[in-house]
Amino acid sequence: MKALVIESGHRIARSLKLGLESLGLGVDLFFDYESSKSKLDTEYDVAIIDGGADGLNIIREMRAAGNHAPIVALGSRKSAAERSAALNAGADEYVPKPFVLMKLLSVVRALIPSLDEHVLKAADLTLDSKTYEVTRGGKPIILTTKEFLLLELLLRNQGRPTSKDAIAEYVWPFGAEVLPNTIEVYMKYLRMKMDEPFEKRLIGTMRGFGYKLEA
Repeated sequence: MKALVIESGHRIARSLKLGLESLGLGVDLFFDYESSKSKLDTEYDVAIIDGGADGLNIIREMRAAGNHAPIVALGSRKSAAERSAALNAGADEYVPKPFVLMKLLSVVRALIPSLDEHVLKAADLTLDSKTYEVTRGGKPIILTTKEFLLLELLLRNQGRPTSKDAIAEYVWPFGAEVLPNTIEVYMKYLRMKMDEPFEKRLIGTMRGFGYKLEA
């Protein structure tokens, strides 16, 4: 399965690529209209397009070419007029900036039902991204929003190291200044709730690489 991303902001584009790949999607990434033109008639499983003036033209061109891929338009602000313009151009969903990556990925999963893996497991740990319930050994664990997002990212990357940069981009809104020790503090909170009270610890630290959750 494959996604098309056209986004001029390099940091946002890289984060989108990271997040989509965590869902198992291959990503064709472009930073402008000119470089993406040859791909606009290609059928993707989803397309995420910066919804500025060029973005709306890209969406119209895709639809005119008979491209039926679900399209998510990224807007510059929360605006009813901008949302209406994107949907009228042919987008299926509109997501204003700034946004938390997890929220955008939940929109993508809704557009591609086969990706909607909302119950994640590791050993005796279970997380449900629809009901926001977390249990370990059958016992409920109450997490804050950021702790929940952090655990969800680690579960989706289970068995692979997750860097602090990836955590900052997934858990906090784009553009937020997140210090490395802030992430360390939230990781400590998470471990205190879902790791330390249990015999087996699931979250490990990989110096120089980040964190890894393994059953």
